[in-house]
Amino acid sequence: MNLSLGQLLYAYSYHDLDIDERHFYDKDVKEFIRAMKRMPNESIKQCSVFGDISPEIISKEAFVETYNAMVFTPLVNEKCQRLKELITFQHDWAALAEEFPEAGTQCFRINNIKNPMDLVLEDVTFYSFFPEWDKGFRGLRDDDFIVYFAPPKTGKSTITAYFAYEAIKAGIPIGVYPTELTITTTLKYIFGYEFGLRGDEALAFFDGFISENGIVEGSHKEEFKELLEKYNHLIFMPPTNRFNWNDYEALYESDAKFIFHDNFIKSLSQLGLGEDATSASQFARKLSDTQHKFQKTTFLVTQEAMREATPKELETAPTITEYGKGHTFLTRSLLQESSLALHIKRRPNTQIRDLIVKNDRFRGLNDGTSTMFAEVTNRGKIRVTMAKDSVKESLMRAERKLFESASITVDMEECV
Repeated sequence: MNLSLGQLLYAYSYHDLDIDERHFYDKDVKEFIRAMKRMPNESIKQCSVFGDISPEIISKEAFVETYNAMVFTPLVNEKCQRLKELITFQHDWAALAEEFPEAGTQCFRINNIKNPMDLVLEDVTFYSFFPEWDKGFRGLRDDDFIVYFAPPKTGKSTITAYFAYEAIKAGIPIGVYPTELTITTTLKYIFGYEFGLRGDEALAFFDGFISENGIVEGSHKEEFKELLEKYNHLIFMPPTNRFNWNDYEALYESDAKFIFHDNFIKSLSQLGLGEDATSASQFARKLSDTQHKFQKTTFLVTQEAMREATPKELETAPTITEYGKGHTFLTRSLLQESSLALHIKRRPNTQIRDLIVKNDRFRGLNDGTSTMFAEVTNRGKIRVTMAKDSVKESLMRAERKLFESASITVDMEECV
């Protein structure tokens, strides 16, 4: 069900069809369509080749049939998966009644309201990750859905690699779904921390560099193979870095305890979904539902919404043309679905980035009384300073109250 570049060229120039590049996964195909549409189709007709591509004859009916199948197949697959989740996992009869109104009036309503003692209450506790993280964020939970976001080129993939390395260094099996980087590059980013190297340095270390005489020098390919053998049993990855739901769920079904997903926007695009608020919100909800279903700690990377600099800002800093809005790109649903949302914000004129808590469900970090300073150093590592921890203070008060209550009870028994 693929269309060649020649057939795309023929359909545009001879059938006058408006082809949308968003329905194609391949980056080169997208660029070809954009370049093609920058020229009037009449101009292309007069050329025997466009670039180095010759028109390939295809009937309008055959092209439309194949193209429409490309448009609707991912949408149908997503709808089928959504309906399957509603009926097998969520038991969301109200949502299904909206999808099938003809059956809505035939369904029975069940009163599921219960008292707490009649429910199965989960016993979820924090467990240790690594010292700096634990100091600032109290560790991790199985139901953690952690989202961190920043503008492009702010080191999100490097931070992800650092988290992943800390996990495997502690013997924790991880699942990694990279869509931002290739599989190999992602592994080099992670393994670089074995030598104290951040992502860009790790690539130069493992791949080597080209000297003035054109020879590759300083390559450490053997060290990469050794690290691969050392940590191989702790890392689970999809066969490619192109996102699909089957491989994503397979990652959760593996022995991995933590899941790292880099990144949200790339995955949305690779599924053929539009870069709009509705598609992004639905995708965010589905990712959150998957995490909830499997109960595995998940780290999700995405981009920050950006705005153009104002004239006054351009006067102050002419090289900075965009500023972050302080929330996730396309949709804020990710912030709402997350258990912990962290905004990575670069300090002016430095490589240090602050980790600002934007949402917190379990930790009591954004209640206005706790003061925690978390930053990402120029080495891509986390450093935390806890100036005031109101949660610990409240726990100490509760412990004192419990102790005093127990003492009074003992005294009363002695009097009797």
